Amino acid sequence: MKKIGFLLSGLALTLCTKAQTEDNGIAAKSDSLKVGNMVVVRKEQNNTAAAATGVNVQVTNRNNGSLVKVNNWVVDVTKNSAVADTTVPGKADTIRVGGMVIIRRGDGSDKGQSNEVKVNVGHPRTQGRVSTNWWVVDLGFANVSDNTNYASAEAQAFAPGLAKGSLDLRTGKSVNVNIWVFMQRIRLIEKAVSLKYGLGLELNNYHFDDKRVLLREQNPTIISLDNNLAGYKKNKLAADYVTVPMMLSFTPTQKGEKGFGFSLGVSGGYLYSARQKFKDDGDVSKNHDNYDLRKFKLSYVGELNLGVVRLYGSVASKSMWERGLDQTPFTVGLRLSYL
Repeated sequence: MKKIGFLLSGLALTLCTKAQTEDNGIAAKSDSLKVGNMVVVRKEQNNTAAAATGVNVQVTNRNNGSLVKVNNWVVDVTKNSAVADTTVPGKADTIRVGGMVIIRRGDGSDKGQSNEVKVNVGHPRTQGRVSTNWWVVDLGFANVSDNTNYASAEAQAFAPGLAKGSLDLRTGKSVNVNIWVFMQRIRLIEKAVSLKYGLGLELNNYHFDDKRVLLREQNPTIISLDNNLAGYKKNKLAADYVTVPMMLSFTPTQKGEKGFGFSLGVSGGYLYSARQKFKDDGDVSKNHDNYDLRKFKLSYVGELNLGVVRLYGSVASKSMWERGLDQTPFTVGLRLSYL
């Protein structure tokens, strides 16, 4: 009961202090009070009540403890709680009284320390509007939507003798890997709407289903079928871009990064490397050229946040070729990011 009395005295002192503060027109601040091995934390609340002019204390004994009422605040004091007898093995207990949390440490970590009272006043820390995620990685698949009219004069000049299906890709082998140096988000409307952008590399590998496909390094480029390549094990076109994505991110569930959400926007890419790579019995050869691929690529991009899983996708606004073929690249995959 002595400790209950000590607790009530502390609560009464807090109430009186609160009343005096509100009467003086001074806004209450978040604070913490440490007495021996007891920590009292007073949390701010948005609502303001009239200051108490007196302290009314009622104690009701129960089988498993006591119920203490101080004005309109109620403290449920159970056995082995924060006011339990010190002969009972201590455990970490928490009592919530309105906007106040009382924690007693029973592990003896404060044994032998001074019982002086320490009061720290400060503002609660809030998450900043800007969040940054470094080195984000995307793992996915790359392919193209081929709308080329191979019977047209332009197509036959660029790819003579080729027909629909000649440039089909191997779906399981054609991959997309993106390495983003950073992804950054600026909150616009609390956690509901954010602006998301970044900088990184898009690495696309298009594996041809027909190993005979050959992109000739000449101006202009000519794509043909070379029977000498029929026995090759690998034949792919690699196109790499420096890319800047920018999206609006929406989080309807209001749970921040772990909630459901989606992002929509655009990305701009610059082709910095292109090459055709062949592999035959361990021998690898590479031919570097831009092959009349577009230097700049504008894509529509999106991201789907399913909590712990993030999916991404993109589709270009135009054909990946400057002339001859009408093939629009697209990607889809898994994003390894927490932002």
